[in-house]
Amino acid sequence: MVVREGGRIVDAPPADQAVAAGYSQAPDKGAAAGGYRLTLLAEGLACKVGQPVRIIHVCESVAPDAPLYPMGPKPVTGEYIDGQLALSQGPADDQPLIPPSYDGRVVPGPGLDFNFDITEYSFGTPGRHAVQWRPGSWESNTLWFDVT
Repeated sequence: MVVREGGRIVDAPPADQAVAAGYSQAPDKGAAAGGYRLTLLAEGLACKVGQPVRIIHVCESVAPDAPLYPMGPKPVTGEYIDGQLALSQGPADDQPLIPPSYDGRVVPGPGLDFNFDITEYSFGTPGRHAVQWRPGSWESNTLWFDVT
């Protein structure tokens, strides 16, 4: 898993790597649809007002005819906070999981791809807040943050 650091691409911080390593045991993954399963992961679901939370994005191919585009990090599109679009939907086509201008490896499914930008949010009010990834017709699980 890699992240952007200025103009460079570097290994993700150890805390993010640890969150991603827990994917196989994650109790709440997205539903499989159209050959893929999208899942969001975070280090914890409780935080304080203004405390940043980092969101890891996983695209799992669950079918041999659902290829993965593992080079990255790739931009995240279609992310919603409390039901409101926070990151644009991206190009209007029927292939939102194929990065625009992608010039990297393509691997057949099944498999996992963690190489998406890690998004970071902080919540300005206490209560429950939701984050969900919905590029095109796919939907991830919803992360519910309890903010105090």
